[in-house]
Amino acid sequence: MLFGKSKNELTLRKDVDTILAEMEGLDITTNEQFQETGAFVQGIKSKQKEVKDHYEQKRVQTYEKYKAVTTEISSYIDSLVKAERIVKKKLGVYREEQARKHREESQRLLAEARKKEEERLLAEAEETGDDSILDDELIIPQPVVETEVPAMKGVSFTTVWKFEVVNVSELPREYLMPDERYIRDVVKALKGNTKIPGIRVYSDQQVGARAT
Repeated sequence: MLFGKSKNELTLRKDVDTILAEMEGLDITTNEQFQETGAFVQGIKSKQKEVKDHYEQKRVQTYEKYKAVTTEISSYIDSLVKAERIVKKKLGVYREEQARKHREESQRLLAEARKKEEERLLAEAEETGDDSILDDELIIPQPVVETEVPAMKGVSFTTVWKFEVVNVSELPREYLMPDERYIRDVVKALKGNTKIPGIRVYSDQQVGARAT
């Protein structure tokens, strides 16, 4: 019998494969085949229960061992992950502070170079009596400031841009996401009477069955 109880684990595998092959080749062309197929659904549910019952004890034993090992691993990894997070944050803070100092020093040297160039041009204009040189655009080379943050083998730094929403009402339409959970609840409640602009409501047949 296609959905009869399997004798052992070997025949269980074979019986499941046979059921799958039979269902893949199944055609429903008459009411009688339609009703018979409904019984097949119940038979498949029964076979699923048989498989779960057969492996339940093994599954529980395996899961308990897995859970115990996972818990032991986590007791170490959790602390190490916390330590890694702390170190990374401190490295990031230090590097950002050095970058800030680098920017400030670059700006200071640039302002200093600009002032010197302006003073030079002013002195030249006074000496030559040609004030037109003061109208020329100042071209100041960007000063080179050596970074003091050393590179580290195996450790990299990436700039990650983040954001926070400060006023939802000002967000453009393309950045708004539909609340699908709320829409789904409305459709379940109103069914075909749902009227939501931009939403197409449709039905889909799902088959349910109980194990025999």
